[in-house]
Amino acid sequence: MDTFFEPKDFSTPAIKPNADYEPQYSDRIIWNTLKQDTTAVGFDYLLYEESGRSIAYSKKLKKVVEYFSCC
Repeated sequence: MDTFFEPKDFSTPAIKPNADYEPQYSDRIIWNTLKQDTTAVGFDYLLYEESGRSIAYSKKLKKVVEYFSCC
């Protein structure tokens, strides 16, 4: 637990301006909502080896959302 919340796992904005939407890993509405909010802070974590997730708080949706899920 001591290493779970490493600074390297946080990003602002949550979705970089040059990032492309990939439908197999995210929901279009959530992606667009977060991409428009340059103040959204993203957090990346692994559930287990090679199963990454990214979450952020969406002000528009008023909840924490998963905007990337892979493998």
